[in-house]
Amino acid sequence: QPLVQYHEQVKTFSAVDVFDKGLDYKNFKAMMNQKDGKQIDVTDHIKAQVDGNTVTFVADDVLTKMMNSDTYNTVPGVTPTIYAYAVVNTDNVRDKIDNSYWLNINGKQAVSNIIEVTPATSNPEKHENVAGNDANGKTVTTNDVLNYDVNWDLSQLDLKGTAISDKQLAKGLSIDDTLTTSVKNGVSLNESSLQVKDAKGNTLNKELYTLTVTKTDTGFKFTVKAKDAKKFLETYGGQKLNISYNVKVLDGVNGQISNIAIQNNFGQSYKTETIKNEIKDINPHKDIVVNAGDTTSIDGSTVPLNSTYNYKLESSDLSDNRATVANKWSVNDKIDVEHVATTNQWKVLARYDLVGKDGKTIKAGTDISTLFEYNYKDGVVTITPKVDYLALVNNDKNRATKQGWDAYVQVKVIKAGWVSNTFNENFNDDEDKSNEVKTFSFDPINPKGDKDVNSGEVSDNLDKQVSINGKQVVPGDTVSFQLKGQPLVPYHETVKEFKAEDTLSEGLEYLGYKAFIVGDDGKQVDVTSMIKATKSDKTVTYIGTEELNKLLNSDEYNTKASKTPTIVLYAKVAKYFNGKIDNNYKLFINGKSDISNTVEIENKTPNPAKEDKNEDGVDINGKSIPRNSTNVFYLHWNASQYKDAIATKDAIQKGFYYVDDYPDDAL
Repeated sequence: QPLVQYHEQVKTFSAVDVFDKGLDYKNFKAMMNQKDGKQIDVTDHIKAQVDGNTVTFVADDVLTKMMNSDTYNTVPGVTPTIYAYAVVNTDNVRDKIDNSYWLNINGKQAVSNIIEVTPATSNPEKHENVAGNDANGKTVTTNDVLNYDVNWDLSQLDLKGTAISDKQLAKGLSIDDTLTTSVKNGVSLNESSLQVKDAKGNTLNKELYTLTVTKTDTGFKFTVKAKDAKKFLETYGGQKLNISYNVKVLDGVNGQISNIAIQNNFGQSYKTETIKNEIKDINPHKDIVVNAGDTTSIDGSTVPLNSTYNYKLESSDLSDNRATVANKWSVNDKIDVEHVATTNQWKVLARYDLVGKDGKTIKAGTDISTLFEYNYKDGVVTITPKVDYLALVNNDKNRATKQGWDAYVQVKVIKAGWVSNTFNENFNDDEDKSNEVKTFSFDPINPKGDKDVNSGEVSDNLDKQVSINGKQVVPGDTVSFQLKGQPLVPYHETVKEFKAEDTLSEGLEYLGYKAFIVGDDGKQVDVTSMIKATKSDKTVTYIGTEELNKLLNSDEYNTKASKTPTIVLYAKVAKYFNGKIDNNYKLFINGKSDISNTVEIENKTPNPAKEDKNEDGVDINGKSIPRNSTNVFYLHWNASQYKDAIATKDAIQKGFYYVDDYPDDAL
């Protein structure tokens, strides 16, 4: 302050400034005006004592002497001007900052005027939505598009009403946006969606800022920075700018997303709220049950041929508290039409409680098939939710809870073997394949007895032997009855029991047996030792051993074709039986049985005729005749009865002859 001529001697000088909490004191400078209008620096002659927010400035003796011109101060003087420097802090920002100081000269005190400044601050904001719904703190899934909006707050940085030094402006003006994921490759930034607009929705002049994008495998960071802070604020100061962009959630990941924007005003940072999301990958699941709604799985089981069961097509689980909106949802199942046939019987059940259109709860397990469409074409079953169902799962109440559905498709087993099956789910254009399920069906073995008869005792080339079914044989000859094996197709049921019973007709004498497995190529494997025979009266029973059963079963599922054994029963035609001989047998496999065809052979015993006549041709059989008369005996040999008979070489080699044993003591 000015000191007039003859002012009292200045003996002490001090000033006390209590700074507002919104200010941080840094340092000071003191200057004193001269008569010529110039200033001299007297900072070194003032000591600053700092106590918290209170700073006391005390002049030393040198400075007080400078305020006095002479003993009587005949020359006017002046007190020093103290420049106290303080920085507006960010911890105690208030709407207004007040400041005054106390001046002390020679023990007298005065309070200065009060000055008032308004700190310019910023409050940037960040928001996120999925399909127009607030998504912050919610769960997202594959192909969800996360839309982010950032408000770059320059509303209090209007150069017309805000004092900003060039030094401050030089520190720069920018905003950073950082998104991180807890897993690699969790999201993908759509760079073309990134836009910066002013408060009126106009795109910012790209000549006034730079945009830098840095990507990593766990997220990205972009920075919008003013090239020249002053020019930038001259154009956009006083506004809230908008930065918008979107990212897409990638497939096959589970983890967390964290996103924050930080506005930098000349070295001071202002953070937005941190936006967080949980990523949950979704996948469909498949199972097999007997009936729709059953909880017992038969996946991997063996089921009977011609039986029915249901494929259970379990949609993905949509998590609770989700931002996800279902726009498209369907499943398609390519049926193995070689092994199973669809019956076009289907059903869809709710997996979780669902709030209906009327506000009432649709309980888990409820049949909701009317909300779905079913289609079967070219071996592919497609089940699609209708618009009404999508509207239900997308309302706020149902998005707060888990949702999903189970579709059941009934099929009938038409061919033996393995049936493997998966299905595909399309959720919002995310194609996912389910796990694989399978069942196995054995081809039932239906016993089919087949019998033939051959001449002689045969054991080689059984499939090429000439049949004598319906033919005549000769007494005492040997015949072979073939109890023929039947083919066992791939995947045939496991052979646990094999048995054959043959009751021989009158006119046959049992001699024994052999057993062979005859391949399609005619090669034979002798399995006689694997079959045990027991005889009771005229009935012979053949029972396969466990060793035979193992041979007939190629593996656990009989993936290879096989064949049951051919049993060759050897019998001798009775010498004195005359007539037709019929024969068949009964075949048993796993408790099922069949009676074979009947084969027939005919045996004709010799019927020799003899006549006794005299020389005149008169029959004298049984009559008295004189001594020395001549008897003429006629021995008739009827060879015509064997004209078409089948005989073995052994039988033929035994010869055909007539023996007449006459009484040589009388003739």
